[in-house]
Amino acid sequence: YKKEIAGFFTSHVMIMIYFLALIATVFVSSMANFFVASDFTWLRWAATTTTSQLPQYFLQSQDLFYRPLDKTIVYFLYSVFSFQPEGYHLFILFIHFLVVGGVYFLAQRLTHSNLLGVLTAVIFALHPAHAENVFWFSSIPVALCALFIIYAMIAFLYFRDKKSIVSYVIAVLLSALACFSYEQAIIIPLLLLAL
Repeated sequence: YKKEIAGFFTSHVMIMIYFLALIATVFVSSMANFFVASDFTWLRWAATTTTSQLPQYFLQSQDLFYRPLDKTIVYFLYSVFSFQPEGYHLFILFIHFLVVGGVYFLAQRLTHSNLLGVLTAVIFALHPAHAENVFWFSSIPVALCALFIIYAMIAFLYFRDKKSIVSYVIAVLLSALACFSYEQAIIIPLLLLAL
């Protein structure tokens, strides 16, 4: 049974559980953080917005930048959590977990090595460059954009390898969602060309 047990503990599902445990262990203290800096700007937008105004976010930038998906998500998060920062931090940690999982799947697919995929994802998960993305709620655009870009790249790889039209459509939709999240999504065509 050694092979079956080893296979179980190194399966994709278990690896994702390990990532979840790692992120929860390392970043659990961020749940106690209050709002900081630009968080208050996002909360003001959410507090002064009505449901009928949400479509306008997709038609014009209205204030400083064009991030309609983020503003819409923050509106719904505000509807649930109001001024309780724990819910917002939990949401950001969940997005970070999904991005780390995407980094694992992308690295594993590119290198054909579970070990390299895991190491890449662990380095990504714990890298200090992501501290702001994890600790500041207002970094939701960066986190969502990274999420959509990573999974768009994975879907594009499936399209390229299996000629699946469904994977191609998913890659295009995820790319559009990334563009609705953050301006830096403009790099998506270059990333797909690099793949």
